[in-house]
Amino acid sequence: MELIDMTQWMTIISNFGFPLTLSLFVLLRLDKKMDQLLKEWKEIQPNQRKENDK
Repeated sequence: MELIDMTQWMTIISNFGFPLTLSLFVLLRLDKKMDQLLKEWKEIQPNQRKENDK
């Protein structure tokens, strides 16, 4: 999901309040970071198994 522009954020803030809007913004930003972290973890995991077998 792409981040929406500032006018849409302002509309959401006025309709739902700051705490809910801030939570939504943080979740949207963290989603991309979590995807990257999971990809890296899946790449590292097989390498660690090989090292543990030695």
